[in-house]
Amino acid sequence: MSYLYSVVLPLEILTLLAAVAVELLKIQLGGRRFIFLGVAALWVLATLFRPWGASPDDWNYVVHLRLTYPLSEEEFKNTLGHSPLYYFILSAVRVFYDSYFSFMIIAASSLALKFLLIAQITRYSLLSLLGYVSIFWMLHDVVQLRAGASTLFLFSVLFFWIHSKRILAIAVAILGPFVHISAAVSLAGLPLQWAFRNRYWLAIGFIVASQALTEVSMVPPASIIELIGISNERALLTLETSTEAGGLRLTSAALVIALCLAVPSLKKINRRDLDLFFYSVVAAFAAYWFTADAMTVSSRLLQFLSVPIILLAPCFKNNLPNFTAFCSLCGAYFYLSGWVNGLMSFGGKWGLIPLP
Repeated sequence: MSYLYSVVLPLEILTLLAAVAVELLKIQLGGRRFIFLGVAALWVLATLFRPWGASPDDWNYVVHLRLTYPLSEEEFKNTLGHSPLYYFILSAVRVFYDSYFSFMIIAASSLALKFLLIAQITRYSLLSLLGYVSIFWMLHDVVQLRAGASTLFLFSVLFFWIHSKRILAIAVAILGPFVHISAAVSLAGLPLQWAFRNRYWLAIGFIVASQALTEVSMVPPASIIELIGISNERALLTLETSTEAGGLRLTSAALVIALCLAVPSLKKINRRDLDLFFYSVVAAFAAYWFTADAMTVSSRLLQFLSVPIILLAPCFKNNLPNFTAFCSLCGAYFYLSGWVNGLMSFGGKWGLIPLP
């Protein structure tokens, strides 16, 4: 926990102060760029040099090290059927750093690229940066490194699509699942954008209804997941046997509140790129309900597709109440991740995780 208090918490406070200062002082693009890149660089360094063993998933990455070197014929066949691009990248990085530091390099590199895409999409919005590090950094760039790397593909798909580079967007969307299966739904917001056609409150009503149906276990059967070839026992935990459902309720509520805050501005601004980001988050809840009987799959899809919520920053800074509400939401989410869910409280209990 010392890393959380001595490094992560001060960085969170710094990012919050920077976001508030930029908006209150109306700092122009050049100043925003300088502040954004400076704060983002600090988060990348914090990711690169975080203590090994601070995350519960660090045990899994020890297994990944065994899967990549030396690579037996059996292990090679396994990696071809399970995130082959991820294992290829890991094998390449291990040529230079044959230790747990290879994971830190992958995590920090993907985070740096994500920050650059966020900067390009939002014109260096410190509010978007605050949203990402408060809501997603701890989960994606510390705990679930492979899923975190796959969100780079999500940002890339959205970036190419809103800039009318549709072939590139589709190509990246096809490539993403070879890093993590969740990236297969990168373009899921598009059909919902067409179906709802600016009926934002109806879309939020759909979210509430889907969550209510999930609460009473009115969801498609888990056998549907077998159609996409997922056979991992943990991934197929049902809604009744999974322990993750309760922890998702607060985070899901926070996301719905953020969407509600964005609606008035979405109606005024009328931008198709912001609509796509909004409906991508709506698609996260649709995917969550559709796969809810395989709880681990559904929670991963929700965590993946909800990331574009931070790209709605222009909707949160139009008035002081919305701005204050979103900043408060970020702080609450950060506290929930670090202290309630304890995503970085493992190092003190386990110490250094042995390498192969």
